[in-house]
Amino acid sequence: MTRLLLILLVGSNAAWVVVRTTQAPPAPPRVASTDPREAELQRRIDTLRAEAAKSDEKTPKPKTPRRVPARNDWKRSQAAWKQSSAWRQRLSGRDKEDARAVRAEVRAGLVSDDLLTLEAALRTVHVVAWAEKRAEPKVESLRLLVLPHLDSKVPEIRHAAFAALRSAGAEPEDLPRLLALEKSGENWSRATLPHLLRQAASDPVQAEVRAVVLRLLDDQSRSVIDHTLAAWGRTDLGPEFVEKVVVLAGRPETRRSAIERMLGRLDPKPDSVVELLMKVALTDGQSMDVALASLRHGVSEHQRPRVADYCVRVLQTRTNARMHVKCLDLLAMYGRRADVPALLAWADETAPSKYVRRSYDKALAAIRKRS
Repeated sequence: MTRLLLILLVGSNAAWVVVRTTQAPPAPPRVASTDPREAELQRRIDTLRAEAAKSDEKTPKPKTPRRVPARNDWKRSQAAWKQSSAWRQRLSGRDKEDARAVRAEVRAGLVSDDLLTLEAALRTVHVVAWAEKRAEPKVESLRLLVLPHLDSKVPEIRHAAFAALRSAGAEPEDLPRLLALEKSGENWSRATLPHLLRQAASDPVQAEVRAVVLRLLDDQSRSVIDHTLAAWGRTDLGPEFVEKVVVLAGRPETRRSAIERMLGRLDPKPDSVVELLMKVALTDGQSMDVALASLRHGVSEHQRPRVADYCVRVLQTRTNARMHVKCLDLLAMYGRRADVPALLAWADETAPSKYVRRSYDKALAAIRKRS
């Protein structure tokens, strides 16, 4: 056993000697060049290196800026929606004591410094406001708790506050504050603003409110325009408002909303609006149904023969069954006895389907009864 260990020890030492002897020899020392040009170049290089080293020692190194942690707004908003959903579920239950406790929690959340709780409370205001309308005894309005958050620097809080104020109800005394918010560059804030102005405006509408509404119709955002039309489409803001909406009806992206929310509701309709609706029905298939439906009311006596002639021409030149039905419905309202021969000839030539025939029979019967 001892002999075996000695053999292994001797073999390992021999291997170490072999490895050390096979290593590359050290590099020879650098010999100065005899060429004066190379020597001068090397001297300059050494001088520049020395100067650079000295400047690095004198110049303090800049401190590494502290890394700012990434914002976690999305996760906070998700948690706020989850909390709001839990509150709404409890409010929809039959336990009145629990519902009263939830309303107290939401009110406390509206003055909380915790952004998650505050956003959740703002997201629940519309349900609490509806529940408190039926609650006894009556409690203080939620409006005063929502107003301070309209100026929040956190976009999610500001967004939720706008939606909450719409549910809590804006009042005339809030009007100066709302007018100042018009310059906000956020689409969702500007989209909610028309509804808040409608709640706070008096009757007749103030001139400054009318001016803001007209400017909102010139906005680049389709969402802002749609909400403005939805909030103010039934309000008489004068001929300038109608002219702007007519311009919007000429654009494909806002045409249907302009007709459905405002122009179609005019009663009586100006001649220019009637002509526009008839033109849209012929040129825009997506807005055809709402344009023809808008002609069912608000058409003055002197315009009705013009609409009847238009409907007869549509029957004779178009093949769309839905369009035929809507035109026949208009003829049932505005058709004259002079239109009967054209209707009979059209029915003999096209043999309308059962779906169209029903409206055709009603139109004939209505015209004959009226004549």
